[in-house]
This record gives sequence, C-alpha cells and structure tokens, in this order.
Amino acid sequence: MLTAQTTGLVLHLDRDGMDNGAFSFNGLLVGYVLASSSAAGDWYGYLVFPVVICGMLSTLLSSALSVLLSKWGIPSFNLAFNVVVVSFIAATGPHNPHFPQQGGGPSPAAWGVEALDWLQVLASIPRGIAQCYGSDSLITGCLMSVGMLVCSPIVFSHCLLGSILGALTGLALAATPAEIYDGSWGYNSALTCGAIGGVFYVLNWSSHLMALISAIFAAMVRGAMARFFAAAQVPVVAFPFCIVAALFLLVDSNTKQLLRVPGDRMTYPEEHRKLFKSTTVGVTNVQPDQDPT
Repeated sequence: MLTAQTTGLVLHLDRDGMDNGAFSFNGLLVGYVLASSSAAGDWYGYLVFPVVICGMLSTLLSSALSVLLSKWGIPSFNLAFNVVVVSFIAATGPHNPHFPQQGGGPSPAAWGVEALDWLQVLASIPRGIAQCYGSDSLITGCLMSVGMLVCSPIVFSHCLLGSILGALTGLALAATPAEIYDGSWGYNSALTCGAIGGVFYVLNWSSHLMALISAIFAAMVRGAMARFFAAAQVPVVAFPFCIVAALFLLVDSNTKQLLRVPGDRMTYPEEHRKLFKSTTVGVTNVQPDQDPT
C-alpha cells in the first residue's frame, strides 16, 4: 500500500486515484495476496522485492486502465491488482524455488544458481537485443548495440537496461538457463524500455523510472504468456512488448513529470529533449519550443 501510494505521489499521477484510495487499495490487495499465496512461510525476506515491484505496477496500471475504461464510463475497480497478481503467479509457476506458491510442491527439475554459466548470462544481454530481430547471435547483438549507440545513446542505454532487467527477471522467476542464455527473456523488455524511456515520452527521471518498471513487467508478462502459449507450441514473439507499452502509454499525468511525444513530432530521444519544453503541462499536450526570433 505504501509503495503504491508513493509511486502515485512521486510520478504525480491522477490525483483522483490518490484521493479516493484506488492506488493504495490495489497496492494493499497485491501485498496481501502475494503474502497469503506464498508457501515460503512467515517473514520470507525475498518476498519484499516482488511486493514492492508489483505494488508500483498496480498504481501505473490502475492509472492506465482508468483512462482506457473511462471512455465507456466504466470504473477500473481493482482490475490492476488482478492483472499484476495473475501475471506474477503465472510467470513464477507452481514450482518456483525463489517464490514458491501454495500447493506447488517440490520442483520436478533441480535448479540452482550454481547451475548457471554467468558468462552466458552476460552474453544474453546483447543476445536479447539481437532477438528483437529473431537472432540469438552474440555478434549480431553486439553490432546492433553499436549501431544504436551511434544513432541514439538514449535508446541504446534503455534497450541495454531493458535486456539486463529481462534476464534478471527471468532468473528471479526460475526460467531455464537455456531461455536466459539465448536472449528470449531480454528482447521484450529491451523493446519496452527503449520505447518508454525516450521515444514515446520525453526523457526525464520520471519517464526513466517508468521505463525500468515497464521492462520488468514486460518480462513478467512474457513468462506468463509463455506458459499458456507453450501448450499450443506457439512463440510469444513481441506480444508482451505491445501489451505493456500500450498500457504504459495510457498512464495519466496532468503535470510536467510525464511528457508524451505527439506522433507527428516524433524523431529520436535526444532531439525530443531539445524540441519540447520541460515545463509543458500534460502528458498529451507537449508543445515544441518556440524560436524567440
């Protein structure tokens, strides 16, 4: 509850959501259900991390869903809580060694940190970028990273951070080492983090923080969707990126903290920071700087 409300205050999100308790209510439900569904016993310290992250996500999704559903005059209720908790539980699965769920039982396959090749985990970061184009080649990922660095350091840094967060989230969710190594957990997070962190929003500390959160959520959605898609032997491709990026672009802010770039003015992140005033109010009302001459 504290994390959810603080996220709304720090990012200056929809004031109604804070005043009527919607943000804190979703955060309270997230913390309660994650704790009650855990099989790790009372006072399991590691559970603090998903509770904090999911609490932040619940606030951002509550704001986004309120904007979406308000077009039909429908309240968002506690839909954000449901989306976040179901995504986390589906992504972790019943046999997760880090975050065991009630009734999950022992894992059928041994998994441990000692089984990881950390050099391969490191190599998965550029591979996650290469997977944006369907390649798991380390060389391809490095070349693409260099190209992004030359064209836009902001896009490069956010895609790199996204790939790192995707791999780390995969590790936390006990993904198989092979899926980590080939970059499968990195590319949706890289695309999402790059899109939110400077392309669709003018880069500032608020949009940067939101980009990092969106990267983690994209990995969670990827893990959840992979379990359902596996039954049909269908890859998740970039569905998690599309879903998460669209939701985060609906986040409502009436302050200068989140400035969304109009589609007809979109160029590249460094240019966005030059074109648009940091004092502009409203997420959809970004105006270009006027030439004083």
